[in-house]
Amino acid sequence: MSVYKIAFGDNIYVGSTRNPLEVRKRGHKSCLVNEKYKNKLYSFMRNSEIKDFKLELLETVSDGCLAVREEFYRKKLNANLNTFRCFITEEERLHSKNRKIKCCCGSIIRNDNINRHKKSSKHKTYENNC
Repeated sequence: MSVYKIAFGDNIYVGSTRNPLEVRKRGHKSCLVNEKYKNKLYSFMRNSEIKDFKLELLETVSDGCLAVREEFYRKKLNANLNTFRCFITEEERLHSKNRKIKCCCGSIIRNDNINRHKKSSKHKTYENNC
């Protein structure tokens, strides 16, 4: 299992794979030409008209810590082309779960209840009146 990076100057993507790097590179190339994939990496490459790239091996790791090491390098290298975090600690999860946000309808809700709230009559009434 490998943690790798794709770099274009200061623009960096960090990924991981259980497959050989050449297999993962073919997967990235396939996603690059398929317009339905719109994450930061592929959007950047399309907008910059990048057709080829190199995967640089950062570390070979055991399966149990693949996501942890990927997240370590994502933070360390300030990987701005990653769309999502790779791993979240229990402390980070609890902090983000209990964070309160204000919905556009005016309700104050917990971050982890947003999907349930959007189904509520208060939110639906707000949407219908917009």
